[in-house]
Amino acid sequence: MLSIREKSFTRFLLFNLIMALVLIVGLMYITNKYFYSYEENIEKQIISDIAQIRNKEGVDIIGGTLYESDEEIQQVLNEVKSRTYLRFLSPSNYQISVLSTLVLVIFISYIFLFTINMLIISSHQRRYIKSVDNFIDSVIEQRFDIVLDESQEGITSKLNMRFNKMGNAINRNYNRVLEDNMNIKNTLADISHQIKTPLTSLSINNEILSESDELTEEQIEFIKINESQITRLVWLTDSLLKISKLDSNTVHFNKEEILALELVGDFKNILSRQLKAKDLKIQITGDFEMLINADYEWTKEALLNLVKNATEHAFTQTMITIDLVSNSSYKAIDVHNIGNNISLEELTRIFERFYKSKDNTNPDSIGIGLNLSKKIIESQGGTIAVSNEENGVKFSILFLNI
Repeated sequence: MLSIREKSFTRFLLFNLIMALVLIVGLMYITNKYFYSYEENIEKQIISDIAQIRNKEGVDIIGGTLYESDEEIQQVLNEVKSRTYLRFLSPSNYQISVLSTLVLVIFISYIFLFTINMLIISSHQRRYIKSVDNFIDSVIEQRFDIVLDESQEGITSKLNMRFNKMGNAINRNYNRVLEDNMNIKNTLADISHQIKTPLTSLSINNEILSESDELTEEQIEFIKINESQITRLVWLTDSLLKISKLDSNTVHFNKEEILALELVGDFKNILSRQLKAKDLKIQITGDFEMLINADYEWTKEALLNLVKNATEHAFTQTMITIDLVSNSSYKAIDVHNIGNNISLEELTRIFERFYKSKDNTNPDSIGIGLNLSKKIIESQGGTIAVSNEENGVKFSILFLNI
């Protein structure tokens, strides 16, 4: 069924076709009348001139017609007509001329109507494609504020109706996912609180016990182990809660232009115990003025996990290098260590949750830090990668310049 716009367009084409036919028929009529009238006038003039020149009796001219009373004059007239342009007005040549004119007019009319038709169709298509493109952009951006026109009839309105139904379905699913994610976030926060409360109590009790003067060396050692495990559980709970928030897209990143040097500048103090245990040093190289667009706290935690991993797998008495790289395409922070390379199998699994490499001898390592770092960086539009180097391993965080 045609829409109102399609019906109007059809009427427009029919009107132009009728007008073209009227013009063609009118042109044929005018051409026919003109040529025959012109030939008749020429013939009358020729007969009149011949009669005056010859000045013979018996030459009768009535209504421009030469009677056969004078065969000589008739012969002269025919000879004159055959030698002049009037021969081009013979019935056969005239018909050919009119037919050629008709074909030319029809061809020009067809080209004109076809061009107008294509321009109108192209204009309609561009407007429709633009409206659909805007609709798709709004859905991608999760705005759902554009509704396509369904008021008319025709195939485009049917497509618009289906697009609108699709947008409504996506909107409902999106809102449902947001609601589910918020519920997950609240549930995890409650669970975290319920776990942290007894852990805090255990930590306080452990501290009270450690203040006793009657403890044996073995009891003191057990208290230290308890405190270490309590700290580990608190960190694990916090990390799992953060990962769950990242998975459910309920984290709001406060992205801003920050100096990359500020992110890594105090890692020496934060990791002083780990560095001292293996006699490691940290050096920072590269572009000290480099700025990156990211959330300060979250990005710093991601980098800290990478540097902590580098210290765990570095050889003793070596250097951890943090290189700040800036160019026209991207900004990157590379963390190098000097140690064993990672096998190809482990390279593909190193960012998995709870994955620990075979040569990891740290009893406190859980295998969750690298996974958390990956989620933090990728949630901000960056990428994270790991690669083997000649004398160690390099972790890279990269943000494209947009």
